[in-house]
Amino acid sequence: MAHPGQPMPTLDSPEMLLLRSECATDDAPWLPSDVWLPQAKRGAWGGGAGTGAAIEPVFNAGRLPFCCVVCKRGGLTGTKLIQCGRCKVARYCCKAHARAHWPAHKHCCAALAGLAKPAAEADWRASLVAARLALRRLPEGDDALQSWLHQPRCAVCGDAASPLKRCQRCHGAAFCDRHRDAAHERASCDAAMLEIACFGMISDMGAPLTIASRSPARAPLPGGWKAYFDMKIWDFEVPAYILSMGPPAAMLTEGLSLPLLVVRFLERRDVPASLVVHVVGAAAPELVGLHRLREIFAWLPRVDELRVQFVGPDLARDRAEARAPDERDGGSVKPVFFSETRAYYHDARRRLRTPTIVLAQHGGLHDPLFAAAWAPTLDLLLDEGAPCVFTGYNEAEGAADAAVLRERGAKFVADAHLNPFRGLRPYSEVAGCAAEFYHVNAYACCVEGRAQ
Repeated sequence: MAHPGQPMPTLDSPEMLLLRSECATDDAPWLPSDVWLPQAKRGAWGGGAGTGAAIEPVFNAGRLPFCCVVCKRGGLTGTKLIQCGRCKVARYCCKAHARAHWPAHKHCCAALAGLAKPAAEADWRASLVAARLALRRLPEGDDALQSWLHQPRCAVCGDAASPLKRCQRCHGAAFCDRHRDAAHERASCDAAMLEIACFGMISDMGAPLTIASRSPARAPLPGGWKAYFDMKIWDFEVPAYILSMGPPAAMLTEGLSLPLLVVRFLERRDVPASLVVHVVGAAAPELVGLHRLREIFAWLPRVDELRVQFVGPDLARDRAEARAPDERDGGSVKPVFFSETRAYYHDARRRLRTPTIVLAQHGGLHDPLFAAAWAPTLDLLLDEGAPCVFTGYNEAEGAADAAVLRERGAKFVADAHLNPFRGLRPYSEVAGCAAEFYHVNAYACCVEGRAQ
């Protein structure tokens, strides 16, 4: 770091790259937030004048309490927000973004205005029932429900009805008058800034950073993200100093989490040259940045081609197997093929290739809303006996899904555990949850056939 009176070294300086290595952890393998944040705000999104670019809906599912719905500018960028005059829930950085959001917001604005703001954490559960009933049948109702769930509230008691004072560092947490002196942990403050800044980077770039490393690596896979970045930070088309910043690195880990799940549970097996991966319960975000899947080639050198078949009722369409754009890997072209099947897995299985491994990200096996749909798929997967990896956003989800698998007689290769290669991009939880943030593929378990 710079001494008093000296300019701060640039991110690409040896001092900064050494600092990243020294302070990196498996939970945060990047520079301290006070170092990367000024750099993250140098683009149009973080500029003092004008507005940030609108974030595409597929990348803008999250709702942040003190940010513009459209571009996520707000307190962190020094942007004054305006509220929707009717519902007082939606917030915008400018009238132009309010107008841009109106075609979606108009369907739910009146319903949001009629919902009472919870005055304490205990009120949120009852209020959630009312909100779901009011919004469930409306166009854009799911989006409006997210806005309602993530409206400003006290970080201690959940009070959303009283005046709140924001943390002036992260602008992501707030406190009511009764808890104005409450402690705000540094890790939570950093996570709130990172969550906002990741959206800001998407506003500037147009999409999340989803790429793979370029060169084969020496197996086995390291034990976590710190060791991974120490080994691989120089091996991406993006310069190492960029990946030493929180937002790019967090988004990179999120994108690599899926292919590294495949590597984790296959690297000690005799894998075929043509690797077939089924992604069950797939949705549109999983189809973003297919180039990231090439990370599998870096760690499983015997694999010469990769075939990934995405299956799920929420996909937009059926797409026949096609070859993804070629990227050179170690001087040779290893092809990646992908397909989309809009159906439940048990209905589509006969049309698919035999899988080497099956992945189900955040399937919600334990959720009563999805239990009936999952039952025939789980029976099929357990009867066929291919290794199947199930993930959850948090510890409770991971344990609950594992319990469902155990009840159905699954043989566990690995019980529910904290995934060392979970995505590190944080997402705010709703009121009443044990943790403040959740992460993609945070917990994982692996089963293979049925227990004897």
